[in-house]
Amino acid sequence: LRLAELTADVLPAGVFNVVCGQGAVAGAALSEHPGIAMISITGTLRDGKVFQEPASGPFPVSGGIPGFTEALKLMQKGGKYKIWIPSEIGYGPNDVPDQKTGGVAIPGGSLLIFDVELQDFLPRDQFEAAMKQQQEQMQKAAEAGGQGAPPPQN
Repeated sequence: LRLAELTADVLPAGVFNVVCGQGAVAGAALSEHPGIAMISITGTLRDGKVFQEPASGPFPVSGGIPGFTEALKLMQKGGKYKIWIPSEIGYGPNDVPDQKTGGVAIPGGSLLIFDVELQDFLPRDQFEAAMKQQQEQMQKAAEAGGQGAPPPQN
């Protein structure tokens, strides 16, 4: 990646965004219709500590931390971003507990840094219909598999 391919913006909410690659414009769809973004994401603190392990999957456009929601609404399909979210529009002044250890996952007042790739965007109703169809197919496959299974051995 060449430096000339990078652009930076400060979004209205105070989110600092560096675009690492442009994609097809999807920003209008994301901001106008609450839906589901298919993303790849990693979250780190300023010291490099990972608090969000690399993951891919569906993420609701609304309902996350305010700074991430604001940035997500402006992303373009296929784009790669590095987003800095100040604590005021992140998790705020209170510590965020680690669900596994009970310790502190994110200290209060932390700047959050996310590496995000927006792979796709789906309206919520279309995503829910696809999930329902997938569940029905899995259930049918499980039922069909059970009919031809060998008898249990004693």
